[in-house]
Amino acid sequence: MRLNSARGRSYVLAAAVLALAGLYFANRQDAGSGLSGSLRRDGLPPATATAPTPKLTAAHIVDPGNAGLTFRLEGRVRYVRMTQQGIMIIQLQDQDEDITVDVPVFPSVGCLPVKPVRGEMLRVTGNLGMYFGRPQLRPLSASHVAPPTPRGNPVSVAAAAERVGETLLVGPVTLVSSEFFESRAGLRHLRLTLGDAGANAPRSAAQVAGIMFEGEQTACEVARLRSKEPVLATVKVGLYQGVPSLSVLRVIPVDAWQ
Repeated sequence: MRLNSARGRSYVLAAAVLALAGLYFANRQDAGSGLSGSLRRDGLPPATATAPTPKLTAAHIVDPGNAGLTFRLEGRVRYVRMTQQGIMIIQLQDQDEDITVDVPVFPSVGCLPVKPVRGEMLRVTGNLGMYFGRPQLRPLSASHVAPPTPRGNPVSVAAAAERVGETLLVGPVTLVSSEFFESRAGLRHLRLTLGDAGANAPRSAAQVAGIMFEGEQTACEVARLRSKEPVLATVKVGLYQGVPSLSVLRVIPVDAWQ
């Protein structure tokens, strides 16, 4: 009798375990179907949509709690300058929000696909901060500084030399020669000569001298020029000692132009 009683208790215990297991798997199935619980059938939490990066406003800037948070800003470039430490400072103005923000691009960010120039619209995503009382937006990466792709029809160096006073896109061109020199003000400018390349070269053997001022040149652009690979360039055409001269505002990889 004692053996039969123990065996009966074992059957009851086994049945209870099976019932509990059934309830557990039923709950798992409901959770996977979205009826209850927080797990999918594969055991992972439900996917959630990534919240869009908020647009920077004046209210964000004055709130100290937003320091270090990520925002996006779209505005017009007021100026671009290079510091002696190789930091590019871009000042952006968002007229809709009535805010002006500095965008410091440190060398650690890497080369921008296209350096912005004054007057262009620019979109930046970065972390908000303050520097000597001025708001800054530090880009997350080079790809988070997105100026418009340069468009239009580039002209040859030979054609540009005849359009004094205009700002033009020229190319493809290659660097014929270059050298750094120090001005009387102690600035380090790049004296250069550009020549037509690619499809322009057979039709024109023109070479035009020019300059890239210290405040406008970046290490990335100088490296692109000195690679001797064909590039495009935004230039302002002027006269130096009565001869056409190109003031190079930026250097653009050929594949960045559309």
